[in-house]
Amino acid sequence: MTAADAGAGLTDAQRRIVEWDEGPLVVIAGAGTGKTRVIVERVAHLLRAKGAMDEIPAELADDHDPFHGPLPPEQVLVLTYNVRAAKELKDRLEVALGAAAASRLPVSNFHSFCHRILADNAAEAGLKPNPDVLDGIGQVLLLRDIRPDLPLVYHAGGSNPNYWLDQFVAFINRAKDELVTPDVFDTFVSTERAAFEARFGAYGTALDRVIAQGILGATKDVRGAYADFRRKERADERGEDVGTVDFVKVEKVADREARRTVGGTGQALRRNQFAADQLPEIDHLADTYVADGAALEVMRLGELALVYRAYQAELERRGALDFGEQIAAATQLFKHRPNVLRRYQRQYRYILVDEFQDANIAQIELIELLGRTPDRPDNVMVVGDDDQSIWRRRADRSEPEVPDLRPFVRVRRCRPQRGGPRQGHRRSGPAWTLWPL
Repeated sequence: MTAADAGAGLTDAQRRIVEWDEGPLVVIAGAGTGKTRVIVERVAHLLRAKGAMDEIPAELADDHDPFHGPLPPEQVLVLTYNVRAAKELKDRLEVALGAAAASRLPVSNFHSFCHRILADNAAEAGLKPNPDVLDGIGQVLLLRDIRPDLPLVYHAGGSNPNYWLDQFVAFINRAKDELVTPDVFDTFVSTERAAFEARFGAYGTALDRVIAQGILGATKDVRGAYADFRRKERADERGEDVGTVDFVKVEKVADREARRTVGGTGQALRRNQFAADQLPEIDHLADTYVADGAALEVMRLGELALVYRAYQAELERRGALDFGEQIAAATQLFKHRPNVLRRYQRQYRYILVDEFQDANIAQIELIELLGRTPDRPDNVMVVGDDDQSIWRRRADRSEPEVPDLRPFVRVRRCRPQRGGPRQGHRRSGPAWTLWPL
């Protein structure tokens, strides 16, 4: 592609992004607006405007400054969400740059990039050379191995003790995506137990009662309502706008289940369908269901903490990683070995991230660690569409809750809030929004 051909057909907003000089930039654009093309054109522009196609010398002088001089392809890092997206980017960059230059350009999905970092620095990361990386099936098999030693009640599984293994994997992966370690989750569970005791009294008394009577369907329904209440209550304590936070829904569910139990027909009869002397029994049973449902939620969380800690201990004993842990392990390596981080910071002069709407906390922290260095501008550009975020879709499916366990300072700094400056209407045509950071 010639310089004349490059950038042909770009809108003014797209051209402004492509020709952005130095410093960080968040780009939000709707579906079908050419976000990936902007990444490709941006890389091509950088190499045309600042680059040289000569190879970096194999041995750099001690006083070599990697942030000055011609920009080689090796110093432009392009990251995206998955393998398929990375392959598409590589193919399009090869068309734009030619095979020789594109072959020198580091283009990867996050997991593959972090796997290379860990493989190249296994000793510093406390790993054996070429550590095993467990996929989802490997994680299930590991959990199956340790399951008999775990005293689980809520997650007992009845006749199938392995019933919950897939859900455990989903929870553990989500925790690691959000950099929630077993220690962090233990602290969260302790906080939830304290909240229970502040409202209902001794947790041990309620727990003994729940275990003695067995886990009833009624208390499980109340548990779900209590979990929703606590989720909103925690969000409200963090200053988020969640509307009215009250305990009424939990009490209504408990009252409904108490009426169902006392009625004995499987139907939740209305209160006026009961005899007067049955109403005190319903009220007493509803109060018990509230406390027992809340205790069941604390039990559930405690068992997740137990499983997570046992899983991680066994993973470390085997000297292995799981697929999702690779990113968190790379960020830990960078934090604990600043010399390793410094080497990678000096390796990349520009970082571009596609599909940023799908980035989790571990990925955002990785970008920050690589992108922020005192001797060059924070040359990080991220591109995405927040309306396509997998996190919004996951929230709609009520997947295991983990993100609200951590402060979202990094997310809020990197992801612009709704209501910022916009150019055009996203759904009526190509629209681009730029947030210089």
